[in-house]
Amino acid sequence: MASGWNDLEVPLFATTPDDGGPIRQRLATAATVHDIAGLTATQAARHINDTGIEVLFDLNGYCGRDNADLLSL
Repeated sequence: MASGWNDLEVPLFATTPDDGGPIRQRLATAATVHDIAGLTATQAARHINDTGIEVLFDLNGYCGRDNADLLSL
């Protein structure tokens, strides 16, 4: 178990292309961003699984563009 917030690893998986904007830059500074925008749902699911994460949240659902096909794999 992590001993504090500094030990918490937060990988982000970008399903949209990098626009170089300030939000994407801020996210890249704060966490590891995995660009999976060009992958099929199956390839993206494999990449996500290979990172060994235990919990995955789809934040795009709040923007009206969900990733149900990806999360169902």
